[in-house]
Amino acid sequence: MVNQAYYVLKPVIPRALQIYFRRRIANYKLKRHQDVWPIDPKSGNPPAGWRGWPDNKKFALILSHDVDTQKGHDRVLKLIEIEKRLGFKSAYNFVPERYDVARALIEKVKKEGFGVNVHGLKHDGKLFQSKKIFKQRALQINKYINDWEVEGFTAPSMICNLSWMHELNIKHSTCTFDTDPFEPEPNPSKTIFPFFVTNDKNGGSFVELPYTLAQDHLLFIILKEKDNSIWKKKLMWLAEKGGMALLNTHSDYMRFPGNGLESEEYPVKFYEKFLDHIKTEYEGQYWHALPSEMADFWQSTCGLGTEAQSEATIHNFFTSKSSMYAYDVKPRVKASMKKQELSKPGCYSDVRPTIKPDRERVPSIPILHKIPDTAKSPPP
Repeated sequence: MVNQAYYVLKPVIPRALQIYFRRRIANYKLKRHQDVWPIDPKSGNPPAGWRGWPDNKKFALILSHDVDTQKGHDRVLKLIEIEKRLGFKSAYNFVPERYDVARALIEKVKKEGFGVNVHGLKHDGKLFQSKKIFKQRALQINKYINDWEVEGFTAPSMICNLSWMHELNIKHSTCTFDTDPFEPEPNPSKTIFPFFVTNDKNGGSFVELPYTLAQDHLLFIILKEKDNSIWKKKLMWLAEKGGMALLNTHSDYMRFPGNGLESEEYPVKFYEKFLDHIKTEYEGQYWHALPSEMADFWQSTCGLGTEAQSEATIHNFFTSKSSMYAYDVKPRVKASMKKQELSKPGCYSDVRPTIKPDRERVPSIPILHKIPDTAKSPPP
């Protein structure tokens, strides 16, 4: 309700005032959540049966950019040149109906070996306001997915309901995070690895790729950080844990050489120097992939292919007035799986919350949990 009210009032609230209040709230949260941000130690456990990244790399790296405005759209090629010069690739996520998305730009991005995804529809905060609205807009989103010939989706402001997103014709999404108490819906996935979001009705699924490095707008605009040291600190931990380092930034807020620094921008050098840091300090240690490549890898190694090599466990997470949860563990298998696959421990389990019937419940995002081989219900 708070998010809905905010987006109704947002058009009449001066942007400077929005940023002022967001900074006040963020500074308050920063003091309260130092134990879980920027690093939540509990999110570092790999899936059961984890065998590692391709070519025995220590960790994985994904670079992604949400392009929120026309200004960001017009800066894409400048950012690509920086990434190409340093030997990196990334995915660009465009909002179909907020500004003019040039088809020529989409084709250029793909031709350069970079990725393209759909970023919401209008970026107005209403996409997940109700299931009715989402189903209506999902039809339009699927048209752009088909027209642009892409496979991925990212949620504006990380407001989402993963269980609804089976309406989208996607292979992967980025709608969650391992830890980020500053988001409008601060429900963490508590994992630095990808995970499946499955459809109980037809057995379909897509791969969710949570971002694991703080977003640039938070660091440099809201918290007013003067360097990229928080990125470096978190990356060191991600590398030690062997997880997925997924950084999602915005060309909209980067100041490029030759342009004056506006109030809601930071020098692109912060990002450029971070890429150089990765290249020099972690050379040969990471598997660098596009989101689509990560989804292909995860599907082929985590049980949706012919090999069931690791455990991906998802439950639907609900909020209630009482915040009291109990969990039931139910084994789930695909009908097409072979007998030898079913014998492997920790394969295909669902965790679903059961809430007292006299309490109101509001569906929110699914969260990944690691279930032991001997499935026992975790405590409330």
